[in-house]
Amino acid sequence: MDTAAVTDFISQTRSRLDAAPQMDEQTTKLRIINPLIELLGWNPTTTDVEPEYPLQIATQTYHVDYALLIGDTPAVFLEAKSARTTINQDHVRQLGSYVHNESAIDWGLLTNGRTYVLVSTIGADDWQVIDRFDLDGLEHRPNRMTVVSHSTIGSGKSATIARQTAATTQAVDQLETNTDEIAAEVATVLEEILPENLPIDITEQTTAFLEDLAGTLEEQQSSIDPEPVQEPPPAL
Repeated sequence: MDTAAVTDFISQTRSRLDAAPQMDEQTTKLRIINPLIELLGWNPTTTDVEPEYPLQIATQTYHVDYALLIGDTPAVFLEAKSARTTINQDHVRQLGSYVHNESAIDWGLLTNGRTYVLVSTIGADDWQVIDRFDLDGLEHRPNRMTVVSHSTIGSGKSATIARQTAATTQAVDQLETNTDEIAAEVATVLEEILPENLPIDITEQTTAFLEDLAGTLEEQQSSIDPEPVQEPPPAL
């Protein structure tokens, strides 16, 4: 995805949310979701996008807000909420259930224009949240939705990115949540093998290292490029 296009989408979305923070769902779809679909590489005015996609689960029929198709096959489910709705775990579980029950689908995206949640069945027995972010997070890492772009899905590279994203997200969460505990354990090991009376605080240094490691993982995640530049063939 083009970084400039993502930046433009963020700017326009912020302006629209500031101008009408209580948008209902239909207005949110018109002003934010349709531009988002275009950003991802689908044309909402063509048969590539099927609104109110019917999905049979057991004996009941549900309707997914959007199915994004590759050819005639649905590839991504997109569920939209109004800008005034706070996305909660029930909304996430609903999308996860939709994705899990449609065999052709590996990906789902849930958004109200403010919050974005990516779910996938790849690497999971059922489904899992791959990423969750807001517009600030998207601005920090503009490629966060590349995994559900038309070009990435069509190239077949989304599974690799999903596994990398899930692993990185889990690692960063563990490092940030358990920094003190991990630092204490590592410091204990180091104190057993290093000389005494060193002029540094080993626990403090270990904590700083873990924080740097989490930052490096996030930077590596943001640099994943599903469409690397192709080098020209060597001249004959």
